[in-house]
Order: sequence, then structure tokens, then C-alpha cells
Amino acid sequence: MDEILHPLEKKAQVNYQNTISDEIPIGLKYDILTICKEMITNFVKYSNGKSIHLFLLEQKSYYTIQYKDNGTITSETPNGMGLTMMKDLVEKHKGAMTLQTTNGYDIFIRIPKQEEHHD
Repeated sequence: MDEILHPLEKKAQVNYQNTISDEIPIGLKYDILTICKEMITNFVKYSNGKSIHLFLLEQKSYYTIQYKDNGTITSETPNGMGLTMMKDLVEKHKGAMTLQTTNGYDIFIRIPKQEEHHD
């Protein structure tokens, strides 16, 4: 994640926190990384925002990804394949994703922990 976020420091103020342990299933870890890459790519390509908040949190029974930027949303903002792919990855792990576009992008993802998850 540090490699993904580092180039953003020239474009935006980055507030990042990660409390997810290294014991997360490898398939889920890869998918979370893919989701975060897509969030950052969308910010770089489409946002005029100056700050990003990205929190990867591990609670007792679920993982949470919280993303917020302060870009100005216009009607031309793409709502296409990248967001669809993120939603598909979340649903693959029986999670849920919400998106709000008031005062920038605000994405909230919750993925339940599985008892035994083998990929």
C-alpha cells in the first residue's frame, strides 16, 4: 500500500491507516489491494481533489475499507467498469459496498470474516 500511495503525496494530502493483520487469507488480501489500487487510480485520473482518507480496518468479525476524497463531482464522472469490478470483488467475499458522491467520493466496504477461507 505504501508503494501505491507514495506517488499521491505530490498531488494530495494522504491520511492512511491499516490495522489489518498479515494473517488475512491471501485471496482476500489480493482483492483488497486491487480495490485500493482502483480507488487510487480513479482519484488520479478523474478527481480534482486535494485530500484522500483511506482506512483499512480489521474488527472482530469483519474487515472495513473506508475511502473518502474531496474532489468535485460532475455529471461526467465515470461510473463504469472500475467501480463495477470493485463491487464484484466485495460481493465475491460476501461483503457490501456503498458509494456516495456528495462532496467527493465516499466509499464504505465491509467484508465479513469467514470461519475457514481457502482460495
